[in-house]
Amino acid sequence: MGLGLSMSPVRASVVLLTYNQEAFVQEALQSLLDQDYDDLEIVVSDDASKDDTWQVIQQTVAEYTGHKRVVFNRNEINLGIVGNYFKAFGLTTGDVIFTAAGDDVSLPNRCSSCINTWVEAGRVIDLIAADGYDM
Repeated sequence: MGLGLSMSPVRASVVLLTYNQEAFVQEALQSLLDQDYDDLEIVVSDDASKDDTWQVIQQTVAEYTGHKRVVFNRNEINLGIVGNYFKAFGLTTGDVIFTAAGDDVSLPNRCSSCINTWVEAGRVIDLIAADGYDM
Protein backbone atom coordinates (compact mmCIF):
# COMPACT_ATOMS: atom_id res chain seq x y z
CA MET A 1 0.00 0.00 0.00
CA GLY A 2 1.39 3.44 -0.94
CA LEU A 3 1.97 6.10 1.65
CA GLY A 4 -0.64 8.86 1.48
CA LEU A 5 1.06 12.15 0.73
CA SER A 6 -0.94 14.03 3.35
CA MET A 7 0.19 11.51 6.02
CA SER A 8 3.86 11.69 5.22
CA PRO A 9 6.21 12.85 7.96
CA VAL A 10 9.12 12.90 5.50
CA ARG A 11 10.67 16.29 4.79
CA ALA A 12 12.32 16.44 1.39
CA SER A 13 14.81 18.77 -0.22
CA VAL A 14 15.72 19.13 -3.88
CA VAL A 15 19.05 20.66 -4.79
CA LEU A 16 18.93 22.42 -8.16
CA LEU A 17 22.44 23.23 -9.38
CA THR A 18 22.70 25.83 -12.12
CA TYR A 19 25.42 27.34 -14.26
CA ASN A 20 24.83 29.21 -17.52
CA GLN A 21 21.53 27.47 -18.21
CA GLU A 22 19.39 30.48 -19.03
CA ALA A 23 17.54 28.69 -21.84
CA PHE A 24 16.56 25.68 -19.70
CA VAL A 25 16.39 26.69 -16.06
CA GLN A 26 12.83 28.03 -16.05
CA GLU A 27 11.40 24.69 -17.16
CA ALA A 28 13.66 22.77 -14.78
CA LEU A 29 12.73 24.93 -11.77
CA GLN A 30 9.03 24.97 -12.66
CA SER A 31 9.03 21.17 -12.77
CA LEU A 32 10.25 21.16 -9.17
CA LEU A 33 7.73 23.76 -8.06
CA ASP A 34 5.03 21.56 -9.65
CA GLN A 35 5.98 18.42 -7.69
CA ASP A 36 2.94 16.73 -6.12
CA TYR A 37 4.81 16.32 -2.82
CA ASP A 38 3.89 19.11 -0.40
CA ASP A 39 6.68 19.08 2.19
CA LEU A 40 9.35 19.94 -0.35
CA GLU A 41 12.14 22.47 0.01
CA ILE A 42 13.89 23.58 -3.18
CA VAL A 43 17.48 24.76 -2.80
CA VAL A 44 18.63 26.60 -5.91
CA SER A 45 22.39 27.08 -6.06
CA ASP A 46 23.80 29.04 -8.98
CA ASP A 47 27.53 28.80 -9.55
CA ALA A 48 28.16 32.41 -10.64
CA SER A 49 26.47 32.13 -14.04
CA LYS A 50 27.60 34.67 -16.59
CA ASP A 51 24.30 34.69 -18.51
CA ASP A 52 20.78 35.51 -17.24
CA THR A 53 20.27 32.22 -15.39
CA TRP A 54 19.95 33.96 -12.02
CA GLN A 55 17.41 36.47 -13.31
CA VAL A 56 15.30 33.66 -14.79
CA ILE A 57 15.39 31.83 -11.45
CA GLN A 58 14.28 34.91 -9.53
CA GLN A 59 11.49 35.68 -12.01
CA THR A 60 10.21 32.09 -11.95
CA VAL A 61 10.00 32.06 -8.15
CA ALA A 62 8.47 35.56 -8.05
CA GLU A 63 5.62 34.27 -10.26
CA TYR A 64 5.13 31.12 -8.14
CA THR A 65 1.98 31.20 -6.00
CA GLY A 66 2.36 27.87 -4.18
CA HIS A 67 3.69 27.14 -0.71
CA LYS A 68 6.91 25.24 -1.38
CA ARG A 69 9.93 26.76 0.33
CA VAL A 70 12.64 28.01 -2.00
CA VAL A 71 16.16 28.67 -0.70
CA PHE A 72 18.42 30.79 -2.88
CA ASN A 73 22.18 30.65 -3.13
CA ARG A 74 24.33 32.40 -5.70
CA ASN A 75 28.05 31.84 -5.42
CA GLU A 76 30.08 35.03 -5.82
CA ILE A 77 32.78 33.09 -7.63
CA ASN A 78 32.54 29.86 -9.58
CA LEU A 79 33.18 26.95 -7.19
CA GLY A 80 32.86 24.20 -9.77
CA ILE A 81 30.31 21.41 -9.60
CA VAL A 82 31.72 19.76 -6.45
CA GLY A 83 32.01 23.04 -4.56
CA ASN A 84 28.52 24.04 -5.64
CA TYR A 85 27.15 20.66 -4.48
CA PHE A 86 28.76 21.05 -1.05
CA LYS A 87 27.42 24.59 -0.70
CA ALA A 88 23.89 23.57 -1.73
CA PHE A 89 23.76 20.40 0.39
CA GLY A 90 24.76 22.48 3.41
CA LEU A 91 21.59 24.53 2.93
CA THR A 92 19.16 21.59 2.91
CA THR A 93 16.94 20.58 5.83
CA GLY A 94 15.22 17.53 4.36
CA ASP A 95 15.26 13.95 5.59
CA VAL A 96 15.81 12.94 1.96
CA ILE A 97 17.63 14.91 -0.72
CA PHE A 98 17.07 14.88 -4.45
CA THR A 99 19.38 16.47 -7.00
CA ALA A 100 18.75 18.10 -10.34
CA ALA A 101 20.71 20.17 -12.81
CA GLY A 102 19.49 23.39 -14.35
CA ASP A 103 18.55 21.56 -17.54
CA ASP A 104 16.74 18.61 -15.90
CA VAL A 105 12.95 18.46 -16.08
CA SER A 106 11.29 16.27 -13.45
CA LEU A 107 7.97 14.49 -13.78
CA PRO A 108 5.42 15.77 -11.20
CA ASN A 109 5.60 12.59 -9.11
CA ARG A 110 9.39 12.17 -9.10
CA CYS A 111 9.80 13.00 -5.42
CA SER A 112 6.59 11.41 -4.12
CA SER A 113 7.19 8.07 -5.83
CA CYS A 114 10.77 7.86 -4.55
CA ILE A 115 9.70 8.81 -1.03
CA ASN A 116 6.91 6.21 -1.08
CA THR A 117 9.44 3.55 -2.12
CA TRP A 118 11.84 4.63 0.62
CA VAL A 119 9.16 4.59 3.33
CA GLU A 120 7.74 1.24 2.20
CA ALA A 121 11.27 -0.23 2.38
CA GLY A 122 11.54 0.83 6.02
CA ARG A 123 13.67 3.94 5.40
CA VAL A 124 16.84 1.86 5.25
CA ILE A 125 17.74 2.33 1.58
CA ASP A 126 20.61 4.76 1.04
CA LEU A 127 19.99 5.51 -2.64
CA ILE A 128 16.97 5.41 -4.91
CA ALA A 129 17.38 6.28 -8.57
CA ALA A 130 14.58 7.20 -10.94
CA ASP A 131 14.46 6.49 -14.65
CA GLY A 132 15.69 9.22 -16.92
CA TYR A 133 14.43 10.11 -20.38
CA ASP A 134 16.98 11.43 -22.82
CA MET A 135 15.46 14.27 -24.78
